[in-house]
Amino acid sequence: RKESWNNLYERPCMISQFSSFKGKNILDVGCGSGFYTEYALNKGAHVTAIEASKLLLNKLSTRLNTPALRTVCVDIAKPLSLDSNSFDYIICSLVLHYIKDWEPLLAELHRLLKVGGRIFISIHHPYLVLQHSWLKDVNYFNTVLVEDTWGQGETSFKVHYYTRPLKETLK
Repeated sequence: RKESWNNLYERPCMISQFSSFKGKNILDVGCGSGFYTEYALNKGAHVTAIEASKLLLNKLSTRLNTPALRTVCVDIAKPLSLDSNSFDYIICSLVLHYIKDWEPLLAELHRLLKVGGRIFISIHHPYLVLQHSWLKDVNYFNTVLVEDTWGQGETSFKVHYYTRPLKETLK
């Protein structure tokens, strides 16, 4: 949707932070439908897109169909079987809230990053998440696993993610 939070706020902000992607090796962590993967490929990068959903990766590979794209189906909460010091930029957009313990993943991303490389991370702001009425019983000061339903009717599905206070995101 054009009026989504991602399109109106998150993506323009993230894109404004990027420098040239031409000839760079990019890791797109939790690539989802591939917005940033496609963006980087269009800017001349080589992209490794990682995602837990084989279905999303298959759709992405079919849609983009380029030798500059490598897809890997992984659980990002576990050690990644990718070479150390191999990425110029790592994009981790709206993914961390699916992971309970960020430290192992952030250590892995640091291991994968080339010296002088950059990591671009975006997260949900804790207060914005808690504004939603279905989370009214969640205490802002706790890290809590939330089950949410996305979509309606037969196409709806359950999504699990963590809310956490801002102080936990700034450690």
